[in-house]
Amino acid sequence: MKTIRFNLNPSLTFRQWSRKRYSLFNIIRRSVKIAVLSIVYHSSTAMVSDSISVVAPDSIGNMIKVELDEIEVGVGRAPELFSESARILTVLTSNQLKTIPATSLSDALKYVTGVDIRQRGPEGIQADISIRGGTFDQTLILLNGINITDPQTGHHNLNIPLNLTQVSRIEVLEGPASRIYGPNAFSGAINIITSPEDSPPLSITASYGNYNSLSVNISGHLKTGQFSHLISTGHKSSDGHIINTDFKVSDLFIHSSGNLYSGKIDFQAGYSMKDFGAQAFYTPKYPDQFEATRTFLTSLRFTTEGKVKLSPFIYWRKNSDRFELFRNEAPEWYKGHNYHVSEVFGSGINAWFNHRLGRTSIGSEIRSEGIMSNVLGEPMNTSVKVMGEQAFYTKSALRSSFSMFVENRYRINRISLSFGLLAQKNSSISENWRLYPGVDASYQISPFSRIFVSGGQSLRLPTFTDLYYSGPTNQGNPHLRPEEVIHFEIGWKGQSPGIQAHGGIFHQKGRNLIDWIREADNSIWRTANHTRINGTGFQTKLSVFPDRLLNKNTPVIYLTVGYHYNFQKKKDQDLISYYTLDFVRHKGTVQLEHRLIKNLSINWGLLFQDRNGTYTGFSNNLPVEMEYRPFWLADSKITYSRGKISANIHISNLLDVKYYDFGNIIQPGRSFRGTISITMN
Repeated sequence: MKTIRFNLNPSLTFRQWSRKRYSLFNIIRRSVKIAVLSIVYHSSTAMVSDSISVVAPDSIGNMIKVELDEIEVGVGRAPELFSESARILTVLTSNQLKTIPATSLSDALKYVTGVDIRQRGPEGIQADISIRGGTFDQTLILLNGINITDPQTGHHNLNIPLNLTQVSRIEVLEGPASRIYGPNAFSGAINIITSPEDSPPLSITASYGNYNSLSVNISGHLKTGQFSHLISTGHKSSDGHIINTDFKVSDLFIHSSGNLYSGKIDFQAGYSMKDFGAQAFYTPKYPDQFEATRTFLTSLRFTTEGKVKLSPFIYWRKNSDRFELFRNEAPEWYKGHNYHVSEVFGSGINAWFNHRLGRTSIGSEIRSEGIMSNVLGEPMNTSVKVMGEQAFYTKSALRSSFSMFVENRYRINRISLSFGLLAQKNSSISENWRLYPGVDASYQISPFSRIFVSGGQSLRLPTFTDLYYSGPTNQGNPHLRPEEVIHFEIGWKGQSPGIQAHGGIFHQKGRNLIDWIREADNSIWRTANHTRINGTGFQTKLSVFPDRLLNKNTPVIYLTVGYHYNFQKKKDQDLISYYTLDFVRHKGTVQLEHRLIKNLSINWGLLFQDRNGTYTGFSNNLPVEMEYRPFWLADSKITYSRGKISANIHISNLLDVKYYDFGNIIQPGRSFRGTISITMN
């Protein structure tokens, strides 16, 4: 039986910062002590799903068998067998991503039961991701195991230089996991994975749809000696579904991996350009907004073989952002656009080894985050000109996070036990170390099912926007503390040929939660560690694969039904919350793929969503609180594949429902998109 290993353990070590003129940390003129400290990136391990199909259908209904008991997953600091994992995980495989009715990463993730996707623009031009009632800043985002979470704001977390066609799989861990992945895995983590080895030699995809929406993507696989390379580039644009929702996006991405000496080396680099109309994105009071972002990222890691596995890594991410509160005509009091550039450097090493009682993992991490801006940070002694603009950076901020961890995993007969500890401190908040323990345990009831329990503590550091942003309707707070949560979960997972199911109940106690809040009689939003919030919920999911269940071809390829419920209670009832209490209370999902004729299949997606909370509208230029309304969404995608050619028609919002993910930002109605792909194998 072939063992499939999903193992992403990135690492890096810095000896010194660059002293180039364009280096952010040189411009800020602050010393950063990194030296030769070894560190580990807590998000370095891979995640693989208990929602991964026992048989994963492709676009024409062929079935790929996956022996789940033999899959090694990164639920902890080192890989473990999927069958022994004690958490709820979800995977979207490449075959599912080809056929589900989605055109972007955010579209694909909205069908994960515990995930809340709130889109501001069409096609995921800007989307916020949260898990289990958390906020968009509480979800850790990884690309091939590398932390690409933005320190300025979670609004930029999906500035990823990838098209959905290049994604090999998406892995989602639901629930707090800081002791595994480090700070900011407050409510969960999402890992987006590409695979040079599995990429075709050449793939060309083009699509066109409503609102003059155009997309072209080209990717290829190149083999040089022991190395495989994935190279992709793409561009998409649209006039937008309403005024000021137009956009242009261009991406370039390279991912290389191969054997070197006694281990494996992995390199990636990418660049993304986004320009988009931001109609009422951040305030309905001044709706004619615009934003442009540029994102560059790169990483390198090396993983050794042998009894003791070592995985050092290094990474760098840079994001620049220009926000225009007034895209066209601005009033006389407007002082000008907001300019920001943030840089993140990180390095680390992860080590694990097997012994008679199980497996032990140890490591440490350092991550330095800096920003220059004309809005965010403390005043600089010398201003710095914004490249290509008639503006200057006048403020800056810099901080470093240090983390160390240890984890032990044991298996005794039917019992699997994993426990660990994260020790963490941040230079800008406290000189003291904070400890975040956690434990996961499971018991195998039968060869096809097990019960599990998990618990622990997690944290999230405030973003630079939380700390420093000041605008006509907002006021930041530089004295914010990290928000923290204690969580407990108990559940059951079962799998047999043709059927998969899981269910779980969770409870979370949050304290010092960070949010934008205001009093009912005040129009100014301010950030604060404003309250304690307790949350309780449950979720369940059932997947059926009739071909495998009946051991013969059937019209239905797969059917998945899921439901998620969340209830939260806050202590301070008199405050109006902008993000924290706008969670999804009820969410139901249905996905069905079935054959029509040979080579032709159709995928249906149905989603029900009932959001808690209110949003602020304006009447006669005065704020008015309005409740979110529940809604149903239906999408479909019909796909034809034969040989090297694949074509599909995607219909989104099939029922033409009027709905809002964010108040005052209406989402597109029914829209059509046609796509054709040519793949050379």
